[in-house]
Amino acid sequence: MRKNSIKNTRINGEVMKELSLIIRQEIKDPRIHMMTSVTSVEVAPDLKTCKAYISVMGSDEEKKDTIAGLRSAEGYVRRQLAKRLNLRNTPEIQFVLDQSIEYGGSAPMKLMFSILADKEDQQDAQSIEDKKPFLIPANPPKELPYCIPLLKNHDEVCSYSSLGIQHHDNALNDKETAESSMFSLNESTDEGEATSLGTAFHRLAQNAIDSRCQGKLSFPEGNLIQNQCRELSLTGVQQQRLVHALHRWFDSAIAQELASHLFVYAEVPFMVACKSFSDSSQTNSFNTPFFLEGEIDALACNIPLEKLPLDRDSFQIAYLVDYKTGGSPLETDQTIYVKHLLQAQCYAFALLKQGFSEVKACFVRVEQEDREHFGQPQVQRYEFKSEELEYLEMIISEAYKQSRS
Repeated sequence: MRKNSIKNTRINGEVMKELSLIIRQEIKDPRIHMMTSVTSVEVAPDLKTCKAYISVMGSDEEKKDTIAGLRSAEGYVRRQLAKRLNLRNTPEIQFVLDQSIEYGGSAPMKLMFSILADKEDQQDAQSIEDKKPFLIPANPPKELPYCIPLLKNHDEVCSYSSLGIQHHDNALNDKETAESSMFSLNESTDEGEATSLGTAFHRLAQNAIDSRCQGKLSFPEGNLIQNQCRELSLTGVQQQRLVHALHRWFDSAIAQELASHLFVYAEVPFMVACKSFSDSSQTNSFNTPFFLEGEIDALACNIPLEKLPLDRDSFQIAYLVDYKTGGSPLETDQTIYVKHLLQAQCYAFALLKQGFSEVKACFVRVEQEDREHFGQPQVQRYEFKSEELEYLEMIISEAYKQSRS
């Protein structure tokens, strides 16, 4: 089978991104299921044809109707792609039902759901809590609407990532090490070593944001890097990887873009209430609201977080960055897009729920170099608008329901 060239891989990624937006925001055919996503596209080298693989989270009949609806809109979709993409030919689109994966694919974020434990289950619940990378507990203690505002102060959540910087001579226990890597899920064969490297990077990146001066992020001082390497017992190879990742991040255009905002925050915790959707014809436990909880690596905006939640009449854009260590240079743009999509949707939902009008999410692969820009990290971007809030809530609810089934 012929391998895609770098150019063809880039075109596949661009077509997939625009196709996803067109299906989600512009096609109004009632046959197309709300839980429809583009998992991959294959554009022919001559740009004459394109296979778009579609995943539908619904019944067999709903999947059939969705594909029929998309096929009837092929002409419209092709015209929209011609307007958005600068290609010498606009390919004919062929929609193909993808039944090879469940929604979200092999997302690197470890998504976990749990029922809040009774007293006799406290020990088991604590074990889950120690390992939590992204927790959505059920049975919230308060009725909707209930929303804990985003906070910038680390005192409220006690981020030991920052404690590791300020008290670098203190030994860390296993719980702290596990939690500090909440979203630094490295794709390495050694999970313990990968977590240590990701933890070190996150701490140093957070410290740079907390000490930001005159709209600039400063490269960490040598003693801070050495302290992290010593505390986390990084090997010589890991230390080299860490330094290279730090240089790639702090020298990047996206780091400058982040720092240019009026307000920039690190390790921002959130907890928002989420409705649970279910089939009206069935009686089950998924009608109970639940909480979506997590922590954003870096968040930038032009208003202080103390003013949240915002009035819906105001227009404010949230700009978030999530760092990803590890990864493989062989992963295609399509793979990376699907890989981080659910995590991006969770973050976007939390921010839009707080009143932001638009969310721009950037997943930065600090150990992988951009294929077209020397020295720059790979960046997967997503954009969400307030009009998509209900759609995102349904996506998250469906993921929650599937985890409980």
